[in-house]
Amino acid sequence: SALFHDIGKVKIPPAILRKTTPLTEPEANYLKLHTKYGSNIAGMMDTLPQEVITVIEQHHELLDGSGYPLGLKGYEIDAFAQIVSVANAFDNLCHHQIPSEKKIPFTALSYLYK
Repeated sequence: SALFHDIGKVKIPPAILRKTTPLTEPEANYLKLHTKYGSNIAGMMDTLPQEVITVIEQHHELLDGSGYPLGLKGYEIDAFAQIVSVANAFDNLCHHQIPSEKKIPFTALSYLYK
């Protein structure tokens, strides 16, 4: 699941993925579609279990319901999706799109604990 969680980004324009300044609202909304695109791509692969597709769909859901695409809360979110979400958050902190926002691993981990 972790290996395929961002597979939907293949359908997002490189100009959005590689942008080093803050995304505009339309760009951010387009990027959020990668969970749907990924689910569609994974659904066409006969060998991927449904659990993998679920993680692809839910890895941006947040416990408080403020995530996307469905705004799921707490235990509505798959446990594996929650794990991948934390790993993804750590990776995004260490490899931020905006170079000045990058954090060293220790600082990123401290941020996650907060």
